[in-house]
Amino acid sequence: MGKDLKGKELGVGLYQRKDGRYEAKATIKGTKINIYDFNLASLK
Repeated sequence: MGKDLKGKELGVGLYQRKDGRYEAKATIKGTKINIYDFNLASLK
């Protein structure tokens, strides 16, 4: 489980980068994807 910059748990595959953006990582049908957004609610 990933964490944000303050140490709060975000969930599986969710991370906060040092520049403040949130990142979601997933694998769909063998293809790895990364999605970035500054808003965590819209990313989920």
